[in-house]
Amino acid sequence: MTGRRLLTSHYLRLGIVLGVILLLFVLNFATAGSGIKAKTAQEIVTQAKAAMLAQKTVEIIGDLDTLGMKAHVDLKSDVAGTILNGTVTANGGTMTLILVNQHRYMTMDQTMAKQLSGGLAVDLLAGKCIDYGDTGNQSLGNPVSGISGISVLSQGNLIDSLFKGKSFTKGTVKTIDGTEVLPLVDSEGELDIATQGDALPVQVNDGSRGGGALNFSNWGKPVKASAPSGCVGIQELMQQMGQSLPSQIQDLQHQLLNLLPTPMPTPTP
Repeated sequence: MTGRRLLTSHYLRLGIVLGVILLLFVLNFATAGSGIKAKTAQEIVTQAKAAMLAQKTVEIIGDLDTLGMKAHVDLKSDVAGTILNGTVTANGGTMTLILVNQHRYMTMDQTMAKQLSGGLAVDLLAGKCIDYGDTGNQSLGNPVSGISGISVLSQGNLIDSLFKGKSFTKGTVKTIDGTEVLPLVDSEGELDIATQGDALPVQVNDGSRGGGALNFSNWGKPVKASAPSGCVGIQELMQQMGQSLPSQIQDLQHQLLNLLPTPMPTPTP
């Protein structure tokens, strides 16, 4: 009888210990979110910036109204805007963008060249790697400005593009593709921040102008990009175009120089 009581007491203590462990696990899981729901919009912005800087890299995929056409964007980039590799596809044409060591390159196929030049300089642009030079040379523009109908790609680094000069208010918690997010709303649209895990952006959309949406994923995964060979400098290309198309070249040159955001300083939390 005594042995049975001891065995029962042992199982009871074991059950209590397991129960406490389970309770701690549940409490830890329940509080594993980013903790942004109770915070102000500005506090969420600060937390999201810190989370982005910690992750360093991201993949950006989405559909936009840009350059007068519907475009699909698929880019891998670092938060600071020093490396980028990806494509923009529109109306059957494709443009490839590469940023390596703050040096910018762009290539486009024949269909994209025809769309962007109005058919004026297809032979000069199609399949040719254009070397836009270092991001510090602002006189050359940047091969990613104008690609986005929303401002996410219009500045030199992702943090400034998403947050600089914005005045956000908190929206209502919702779910995007199974991920719970808290929207930060401003006059240009909505930036959705994950409520679970790190407070990282999940999606940004241009609600005011119907300019489409970009989704953020694969945070923290390495971004690989290498400088292409056989590129022609943008100034040399302009000279070639000027010789071939003297009467129409000014507008086309201006369009080329503003295709790809103006460099911004390194982001700060």
